[in-house]
Amino acid sequence: MAICKTNTSKSVSVSTPQPEYILKLLDLCTVAVSGKQYYYFVRLMGRSASHIALECALQTRCNMVLVGEEVAKKGYTLMDITMQVADVVCKRADLGKNYGVVLVPEGLIEFIPEVKVLIGEVNEILSKVTKDLSI
Repeated sequence: MAICKTNTSKSVSVSTPQPEYILKLLDLCTVAVSGKQYYYFVRLMGRSASHIALECALQTRCNMVLVGEEVAKKGYTLMDITMQVADVVCKRADLGKNYGVVLVPEGLIEFIPEVKVLIGEVNEILSKVTKDLSI
């Protein structure tokens, strides 16, 4: 619960920024279609779940949304994700559409298997260093 200066209370939840994101994304989609020359990669809030990015994509009809849970379930590597994005860009280019909007949840990186391993190794090294420093 956040208290405003006018002494009125306003609920703040996970879905609070969603309408604002949707408005900004609709504007960006319009800019992309008008300019017809750029791809916009938008990182959206969503550390451990991609529901905000997915809902925004459904509301704005962006060209692509990456979903962390799907990446984890299907075991996509960084190369797989890169190839999926490249395929979408190439297919759209074949249709004469060299522009678009791609949504990326900020927590996507944590769902990529090889990055999970890397994060685990870094955490292990840091815990050893911390133990050595505390002795």
